[in-house]
Amino acid sequence: MNSGSATTKGTPRARGLGPRFISASGGKIEEHHRVASGRSGNPRMTLIKIVACAVWLLLGASALAGEPALPTAPPRTPLLELPRLTDLELPTIGPPLVQPQIATGFFGCWMGTPREFDAVLPAPTVGSLYRLRHVTKCYLPGRIETREFAVELTPKHRILDAVLSFLSLGSHGAEVERETTDVYGITANQIYSRGTLTLELTAGSLFEFPHPTRETIVDEEIATLIDPDNVSIVGRAFLTGPGARSVGTWHADFHH
Repeated sequence: MNSGSATTKGTPRARGLGPRFISASGGKIEEHHRVASGRSGNPRMTLIKIVACAVWLLLGASALAGEPALPTAPPRTPLLELPRLTDLELPTIGPPLVQPQIATGFFGCWMGTPREFDAVLPAPTVGSLYRLRHVTKCYLPGRIETREFAVELTPKHRILDAVLSFLSLGSHGAEVERETTDVYGITANQIYSRGTLTLELTAGSLFEFPHPTRETIVDEEIATLIDPDNVSIVGRAFLTGPGARSVGTWHADFHH
């Protein structure tokens, strides 16, 4: 075999590398692969792709820097609540609203029948208990009026209470002689108010002639408009009872 000649017999061809030629130089055999290259793409299409990518990148950066892509729900209005009670004194809060804008859904007079206080603090140790028969509230543009707040001072023993009621000697708040109501908070469907009421309270007794006394009660309330025909009220009345101060909580559904 002549060392200066090149041969390809028995030499395997590599895949994917295109045509191959072998050259001999200085006694060495060198392999050269010619890689096949495809035709270059259309320059116009390439420019369009570049512009489209640039626009996409700019839009993505703008979305990240600006408003969120998905709409967010509006913040919920916090619910009004009665202030936390730490003792038997009326909690201190800020000044009332000067010109309260009461929602029109509240307009009109509403009547409710709590019947009993949910709880009275401290637990009564005297011979009489408070009872709340019925309440009438009127919501007007810019103010609230309490037309009726029928508080009764009833005997602790049920039998005596039944006897006095049968003889029409039970205690009752006959009417609201004087009242002022301040509004401290308003939302679309809630009102927080405080009313100072002067009531005529008659103590019933089998042994003494009934005589009326005037009692001042501060009642704070959260009224919630449920629908056009229903208002729910949660109240807390600060009472000056016989010999001690007490706080009674109550609730009722009110209707026109």
